[in-house]
Amino acid sequence: MANQIMISSPQCPICKSNDWKVFAHKKYSSEVAPKEPYGRIRHEVLFDLWFTGANYVELKSIGCKTCGFFCYSPRPQKEDLDKKYAYINSHESGSKELYTPRASDRARAHDLYCYTRNMVKGKSAKIIDYGGGDGRLLREFVDAGHNCSVIDYVDKAIPGVAYAGRDPHDAPHSGHYDLVTCSHVIEHIADPLATLLELKALLVENGHIYIEVPSEIWTKAPPNIDPVTHINFFTTDSLRALLSGAGLEVVSCQYHAFTRPNGRIGIAVKGVARNTSLSRNGPIVYKGLDEVERLLSTTLIDRILRIARHPRMLKNLLVRAEQPGKH
Repeated sequence: MANQIMISSPQCPICKSNDWKVFAHKKYSSEVAPKEPYGRIRHEVLFDLWFTGANYVELKSIGCKTCGFFCYSPRPQKEDLDKKYAYINSHESGSKELYTPRASDRARAHDLYCYTRNMVKGKSAKIIDYGGGDGRLLREFVDAGHNCSVIDYVDKAIPGVAYAGRDPHDAPHSGHYDLVTCSHVIEHIADPLATLLELKALLVENGHIYIEVPSEIWTKAPPNIDPVTHINFFTTDSLRALLSGAGLEVVSCQYHAFTRPNGRIGIAVKGVARNTSLSRNGPIVYKGLDEVERLLSTTLIDRILRIARHPRMLKNLLVRAEQPGKH
């Protein structure tokens, strides 16, 4: 019997619409479980916590016709996600995911630093990373002399990074930070708009927020093999809508290559927005599902052009992936 917290007819968390288009139906069997620990634990979450006692689960891949946000239904809520993380952390292999250093950490920190360093002026800027584990992605900002903090339920941080608490309300200051970074976090959470509003409150006037999420809407409608790790899926249009919905001035929203935790190269949606008190000209412009439709209808030429635009992906032919792990 399905967990009744899961919502079969969700409201879009970005634009609050209830007008969805169904793109696919995905069926998962309780009898087909991955052998490796990462996938097996999430399979147990699906069938032991979220849909207790079910022999199979069918999920609908849905896109919001108004703003283009993509998710699946039934949609997990905060209570479901809290149970998920408690279950994962109760397993030794699951808890190790949070603390195990990876060879790719330095590359990811360098990616983040290069993309955002021009958003802070001079020395000793105040930077806080939301959901950044032990703060390892801020390593190059620490080396550059900036004042760095991290918000996460992992309650320890690398040297040079101060632990600021489990959520934005725990941070010692509002209206204090020059830059808020949020890398591969909002695809995991039930209410991304509410989270962005909390992060916006941490920024100084004209401070910047950087959001990075994996680009997973490509050729096939998500979710794929694992429907537990990520529950939100974005395009540049829908991430722009999210940033605008939080009352932020969007500076840029683009596709870029990024280094996955397993060392391979993926494509991410990277958004930058400014916290400004200046009034916005006109209402938020939502672009619907045009970009989603295009990304799900790719041709061989589209795939070749994608690699041409992001040549770092050629590295995947040479990289031997590390232990399984997703962001």
